[in-house]
Amino acid sequence: MSVLARVVSGASLAVVLAVVLAQVAPPSVEASQAGPRCRRVKLDGTIVVTPNPRPGFRGVVLASEGRFAIDLIFAEKGGDVLYQQNTVTLTRLKSHSYGGALECRNTLPAEAVAPRPFKVWARLGVGEVVAEDANQKVKSVSDQFDFMVKTLPAFPAFSYSTTCTGGQPGTTSDHGIAIVQLLHVFNRTQYSGSVALNRMGDTRRLPAVDVFGSMTASAEWEPLETLVPCGNFQYK
Repeated sequence: MSVLARVVSGASLAVVLAVVLAQVAPPSVEASQAGPRCRRVKLDGTIVVTPNPRPGFRGVVLASEGRFAIDLIFAEKGGDVLYQQNTVTLTRLKSHSYGGALECRNTLPAEAVAPRPFKVWARLGVGEVVAEDANQKVKSVSDQFDFMVKTLPAFPAFSYSTTCTGGQPGTTSDHGIAIVQLLHVFNRTQYSGSVALNRMGDTRRLPAVDVFGSMTASAEWEPLETLVPCGNFQYK
């Protein structure tokens, strides 16, 4: 075989290899995210309910602690939430004793600490928050973000074991209020703040709000806003 023939043969082989590799190589990140883009806002945080009984109260008050995850999909231009997937999880049901009442310790069953779904109302205003310096020059632009639990969900009651000082272990019911107690923090007030694309590390807090007139609830979370392909996040 001549030198020219070997060169041509080698070039043909290179073309064949290129075609094969193109067929088996995974699509690029850009290719996999082709199509309409949406804005995704995720919140991961904790909720603590604290009793605030009237002076002279004697008895035991049950207060919940838990965590929540909110996952919201908006159009790239913002507006009302399009899709959402949210859960709240009870992590502790604490008995607070007052006025010399017995101290009690509660043990929760698996069904009580399972994540429960809930819905929120939410809106994203793209570019609506503008920060200026002392010379009225724009320092940053971010997105207005508002959300609220407008309708409290109903959760089934569960039974849990409790042991009080000097007593025998017993079983009682939460009467369906332990988990929903957590969501009151987002039902009694609307959160209004801001988020910015790909900015991490910001911790947000919702000041203590009144719950039932004898408790307060507070929440803390970290938000994250990203751009995602809309077709991948059309939650039911």
